[in-house]
Amino acid sequence: MIKVPLCMIKGLSEGLLGRIEEGQPFASLPDFWRRSMPQADEAMALLRAGAFDSFGSSRTELFWELRALAPWIEGQGLLLEARHTNLPPARTEPERLHKLRDEMELLGFPVSGHPVELFPEVSWETYCPVGEVRNHAGQRVTTCGLVVAQRLHHQSDGRAMKFISICDRGDILECEIFADVYRKCGGVLARWPVVEVTGRVEALGGSRGCVLRVESVRAARVRTADARPAASRTTETSAPIGG
Repeated sequence: MIKVPLCMIKGLSEGLLGRIEEGQPFASLPDFWRRSMPQADEAMALLRAGAFDSFGSSRTELFWELRALAPWIEGQGLLLEARHTNLPPARTEPERLHKLRDEMELLGFPVSGHPVELFPEVSWETYCPVGEVRNHAGQRVTTCGLVVAQRLHHQSDGRAMKFISICDRGDILECEIFADVYRKCGGVLARWPVVEVTGRVEALGGSRGCVLRVESVRAARVRTADARPAASRTTETSAPIGG
């Protein structure tokens, strides 16, 4: 289990963080609300980041419990007295992808799942897995991965080149993009977080390590013909605040 400091959640005030630190652990959501006195948007951020999960209820149940604790500002700016709000007969729990996107938005990274899960539209299964690229030394392969690092360098002739690291769910691959290729594909790297790379596999000495000498970089293939590649999104979790 990964625990993330509450201060990583965007939108929480220093005052609230201090009250949480002094008051924890909390026995229940009402106990937290009464002693920490969060603003409505702060409570919602904590809920979406998973900080209330340790209280044992689903996030949908926790949302409605919050609605019953204090007045809530609705999207149209209408102040409702939530204590008089009836629970809807049909309530659905956020799906896993929804939770991952919430974590990405609030924390800057997903915690309860792998980052590539944020891109279910990518046809991952149609590519050589990153972890198997090393088995094709000397051959030309096409793989796909989430760009997790980029490092700009200059060749001996002064032209810009780039090293990138890409990953899928299984492994990480280092890729070399020399000047001629980088001049053509730099815009793709700037636009898409998940890319398709084609190149020749070069083994590193006697080890199982390898690098990919990149020949082309394209937007990743997606599962439907009319869908566009996934652009960057701004959406277990943060440290629980219950006892």
